[in-house]
Amino acid sequence: MSEIESEQTFSIQTLKLDATNATAFLDFARTISAQDSTPAFSEQTLVEVHKAIKNPHIADSLLLALAGENDDAEFTTEKQILGAVVALLDTEKDTATIEGAVASTHRGQGIGTELARTINEALSETPIQLYNLWVHQIQGEDASGERKAAELLARSFDYSPVRELRKLQLWLTDEVRQNIARDLGQAHLSDGTKIDTFKPGMDDAAWLSANAEAFANHPEQGSLTAEDLNERKSADWFRAEGFFVARADEGLAGFHWTKIPSDQGELTEGEVYAVGIVPSWQGKKLGKILTLTGMDYLAQFVDEGGKPLDKIVLYVDADNTAAVSLYKSLGFVEETVDIMYSHQA
Repeated sequence: MSEIESEQTFSIQTLKLDATNATAFLDFARTISAQDSTPAFSEQTLVEVHKAIKNPHIADSLLLALAGENDDAEFTTEKQILGAVVALLDTEKDTATIEGAVASTHRGQGIGTELARTINEALSETPIQLYNLWVHQIQGEDASGERKAAELLARSFDYSPVRELRKLQLWLTDEVRQNIARDLGQAHLSDGTKIDTFKPGMDDAAWLSANAEAFANHPEQGSLTAEDLNERKSADWFRAEGFFVARADEGLAGFHWTKIPSDQGELTEGEVYAVGIVPSWQGKKLGKILTLTGMDYLAQFVDEGGKPLDKIVLYVDADNTAAVSLYKSLGFVEETVDIMYSHQA
């Protein structure tokens, strides 16, 4: 463990992931997401931390840097963490994905800069050759000072933007709900296919195969493993009835997995979590039908208290012009942008 002392009121520690500090980190991530009304860390990062808690051997692939008060000896609760950076190391590809956040009450005090310096120094001692840094939820030209500061910090360490992930949204008015139901009712499936719901356990292998084919060129989605799928199925947001698959004689032709996060605030949203079409079925309008099927499910969903969702959101790569065009034709508009920066060592 290394430590950098500050003349201010914080210190930075790089730690080997264990159950205690991993749990504290996850609590911190939830707190930050609630404060900012947006995720500070990607789902895959959180999944990997959860997996590491259950399987200690995975911990070697994660590097954690935490900021706390100078007199903090251990990190056991989210209140003790002022900022955090986590790096996921993929030694097979010689890459590392880096994400971080600072508590809203302690921004502007140099914590982010020290965390960035610490994680870069730690990674420079490894064989990792390519570092990818994510800056999440940038709100265009009107971004808040914190978001602009995050971008400036990334550039100050010689990271350059290489990927743009857009978050699109569709507000669910009564008219929008009716339009979704109408469009779905007018859609027609190709002969030999039917829409069904995912059967946990029975469809796992078939879905993993279809997902790998559909997202063969996608850096994250296409590499999901059975362990990744099981971690998501065990999440409190998982609903099999909101996981739609298109069945064909030769297997799964495509799917639309929706997501309704738990513990949302006053405004609630459902997500077009993943829509995938295997290559042999692309160009047959199956993607639009599956998209509308999931959208209709989200539009008609009500929680235990009878409250419907306020909007539908989704994430799409900016260079996936076909998908962006489809979603915009369905009424989605841009909300925020995530940018990935790359740094050649």
